[in-house]
Amino acid sequence: MKTRIIAIVFGVMLSTAAFAQRATPEERADKMSARLTEKLELDESQSKEVKQIILSNMEASREKMQQVSSREERMEIMKESDAKMDEELKLVFSEEQYQQYQTVKAETKEREGKRRGSRRSES
Repeated sequence: MKTRIIAIVFGVMLSTAAFAQRATPEERADKMSARLTEKLELDESQSKEVKQIILSNMEASREKMQQVSSREERMEIMKESDAKMDEELKLVFSEEQYQQYQTVKAETKEREGKRRGSRRSES
């Protein structure tokens, strides 16, 4: 009985720690905009605009996703949000920066796809 209680307490502590490690939308927007600022050599004004675009798109997507339940609807919301964000970023970036952005985005997508694929094969 004692070991069962300890196991339950330990499980609750682990789940609480995992939950606490989730980044807020603001933190994720900071991280994404910092990465783009570095990769695309954005100036301070561009960096601030990029952060605001990312954050507003994240918040809008999150609100829409809370209203749907199916995976297909969620995927559609993500695609729409991504396209909208691309259009907004295109107005902030120079032509060269936008091309670099598309390259960075493709590399990230490829890396995430490989990471997800390795997780599936481990299961």
